[in-house]
Amino acid sequence: MGTIELQKKPTVSVFSALFCLSSPNNKNPKRSTRMKSRLSSIIFCAAAILVACNGNNGNSTTSSNVEQSAAKDTFGIYEYCDTFALDTIGSGSPVMTIRISLPVLKESSERARKINHYICCASVECEPGNSIEQNIENFVERCKAEYYALRSDYLDEKGINPSSPRFYHSYQIEGKVIEGRKGTICCETSTIIYLGGAHGMESTSYTNFDEVTGNCIGKYDIIAEDADIVLCERLTATLARQLGVTTLEEIQEKGYLTDIDMWATENFHITDDSIYFHYDRYEIAPYALGSTTLALGLDEIKDIMK
Repeated sequence: MGTIELQKKPTVSVFSALFCLSSPNNKNPKRSTRMKSRLSSIIFCAAAILVACNGNNGNSTTSSNVEQSAAKDTFGIYEYCDTFALDTIGSGSPVMTIRISLPVLKESSERARKINHYICCASVECEPGNSIEQNIENFVERCKAEYYALRSDYLDEKGINPSSPRFYHSYQIEGKVIEGRKGTICCETSTIIYLGGAHGMESTSYTNFDEVTGNCIGKYDIIAEDADIVLCERLTATLARQLGVTTLEEIQEKGYLTDIDMWATENFHITDDSIYFHYDRYEIAPYALGSTTLALGLDEIKDIMK
């Protein structure tokens, strides 16, 4: 089992971090993290990560050679990279690749503990009290157990269909810190998961941290709790403007909100003048229409802000 190292280099002008997972309202469809991809996409993605992992097979390359800054805060990076062959004896085996790059606030403080905890827990399943390294290693072990459960099936099918997409898996999770509202640290995490089949899934998630306390800033820290209906009406109006239509029926004809009402997601990014609500595929539209971001100017919603 590889370890995760934190190394230092001169600051560069790029950022890295992630989002704090919040529970959306009851109209939020469950996010899926177990999605699938076409074989060509799987092989391409796996090959790219294999190169990044220096071609290791079952041995993690874990280094962090970039130091990043956001405002006056300095983030390091915890990085995990590994590949696992399904057939450890034969040649040309399908592989599972895992690459995780997580920013960590480099200071000893309670706010850093909170932010770093959310960084880990928003990316992989966490156990209370575990370190980032322990939680990542536990995540990798679970992925390996699920992947190796396919080994007997692969050996049975190897002579018939050795390139079945079912046997190519990959996980890539990468975070970065982006510019946010004054007094906050705004974080973004991109996830790409392929587990064989029709297609994979890409998702982008955001969170906002209080720069002083390290607490996550949720929707109801900004918007009045009894203002969901008004907020959803304004999100719907924004979507209509983006689509160049004026009615709900026309929105639905475009493929949006066909089987769900508009809902105010907790997946948002706030700046000094706007709040951006981000919806991944399937949340308000089918996969083919991609993700959707709806921007509301803070002056548009000042009557419902706290």
